[in-house]
Amino acid sequence: MTQISSQFDSALQNANAINGQTAFTQRAAAAQKASVANPKLREQVGDFVGTIFYGTLLSQLQDSKFKSEYFHGGRGEEIFKGQLYQEYARRIGRSPNDPMSNRIYEAMTRHLRDEASTAAATQNTNEQKESRAA
Repeated sequence: MTQISSQFDSALQNANAINGQTAFTQRAAAAQKASVANPKLREQVGDFVGTIFYGTLLSQLQDSKFKSEYFHGGRGEEIFKGQLYQEYARRIGRSPNDPMSNRIYEAMTRHLRDEASTAAATQNTNEQKESRAA
């Protein structure tokens, strides 16, 4: 895994040196690198954001009364449009460049790292107390 990360970093540095590094490429690279770190968590966060945020937006769009006779698909469209919008919302949330999903994912991984370091520090102090007592 570290070999892949180092190869990705070196390829990114070469590409940025050639093309000139922009803020967008930095964010995109950071998002891609972060999603590689824990893909299962990133997928779950994407599903959550897609369902809660983008799903709500798309359902409001679906309820719009502006329907044209030329662009309306009839009863079949009304039946399956909800499923289509759910799939759109899920895919938007899972997108590696979605800023909302990325921020939530970063906050969750930061929180998990902080918890892990706190637990490790607590375990070290407990081990030191036990060794002194023995």
